[in-house]
Amino acid sequence: MITHGGRNIQNWLIFLFLCIVWGSSFILIKKSLIAFSPVQVACLRITISTVAFSPVLIAMKYRIPWKVMKYVALVGITGSGVPAFMFAIAETRLESGITGILNSMTPIFTLIVGILFFAMPILKKQMFGVGLGFLGAMFLILFDPEAMEFNLNVYALFVLIGTICYGFSSNIVKRYCQDLPAIAITGLSFVSIGWLAVIWLFMTDFVSVMQTHEEAWFSFGAASILALVGTVTANVLFFKLIQNTDAVFGSSIAYLIPVTALIWGFIDGENIAIAHIGGMILIIFGVYIMRR
Repeated sequence: MITHGGRNIQNWLIFLFLCIVWGSSFILIKKSLIAFSPVQVACLRITISTVAFSPVLIAMKYRIPWKVMKYVALVGITGSGVPAFMFAIAETRLESGITGILNSMTPIFTLIVGILFFAMPILKKQMFGVGLGFLGAMFLILFDPEAMEFNLNVYALFVLIGTICYGFSSNIVKRYCQDLPAIAITGLSFVSIGWLAVIWLFMTDFVSVMQTHEEAWFSFGAASILALVGTVTANVLFFKLIQNTDAVFGSSIAYLIPVTALIWGFIDGENIAIAHIGGMILIIFGVYIMRR
């Protein structure tokens, strides 16, 4: 039996693992895009995750109440479906490190969604943190590192849409799926949208790309790691973390995700400007104030 102290240690180990894994997701998306289109990367990620979960769900023989199934489907759409497409589209014109920094807006949108739609209480200090976070995001959305000037990068908005979806997903899990096993939530959420991803994937030229593109298997490998580790394993642990703690604590993984993403971006030779670092500091400081 896990003691209270042991559970805290378990939660922090999950927290650190997710920081590393999800921080590496952005470079994996970038490598997946070498051979595949954004739609193919997103569909492949969801398809592989669905295939991985299907035998687990069959073995579990878990029966979920039908009244809760609609919420699980919403978790699939907001926590995996829409963000998979948004992040893949964004990284066609956005560095993986910058995408990782913008992902830090997740706890801020988790709070905003919680206040607007889930009756979460609000404090003035939290709103100050939200304001700092948005200021930092503006640096990332408006600054062009190649021209070294401020210029709207529309593709950064796709990342923000993805983080808003994460905010909905976290709050839905905490409010409506608290008593369900984490693996059941994750598996059923993927299965609920997976069949659409499979159909869409094979409506593209995916098979042709696999047969003709010289980097296809490399990109397929990156997408597979992204799905099996960054999506399947990580989502199970994330929902478990939310159940053990709360939605905002779970989404505070965004503190360290940008650090991992920036390290990978630096290794891959990406252009990261001082303005981007400043934006990251503002977002993380905003999240810190919000958490207090």
